[in-house]
Amino acid sequence: MKRIDAILKKSACLTLCCSLLTSCYSYKPYIDDVQITSEILQEKITPGKKYEIMTIDGKRLTVKVDSTGNRSITGDVSWIVSYRQSKNDHSASQISETVHQKNYTILFEQIKSVRERKVSAGKTIAAIVVPIGILALIGTYSLNNMYSSGW
Repeated sequence: MKRIDAILKKSACLTLCCSLLTSCYSYKPYIDDVQITSEILQEKITPGKKYEIMTIDGKRLTVKVDSTGNRSITGDVSWIVSYRQSKNDHSASQISETVHQKNYTILFEQIKSVRERKVSAGKTIAAIVVPIGILALIGTYSLNNMYSSGW
């Protein structure tokens, strides 16, 4: 019985940690390469919101927009840079790091597509309901064991 209780408690801790680390956001397609014009970008890109922008050279940027101009977007940007680092003549390792830059300007003609950051209802519900359900099951199981053992 104690072994089962320990397994249940570890499972509950793991589930709660995973749900806390789960993002309730996802990026949804917002503007694709067919519709991109400076007028549409000026109209649809809202300062203060987060977007994922794919540039024509293949760079995926996460941008919190500060402002939009006639020809550009300015904001806090991050992207992942990957490169190979040689350890010796025979092996190399892939290294990735996230680069952050404030007041970064992206010209409209560099933008291939835009995805908007949205709250995902499914992820949010799962992050709340699953841990509560597991805790309820563990609590019920523990109470049943406590009363059946003559506590």
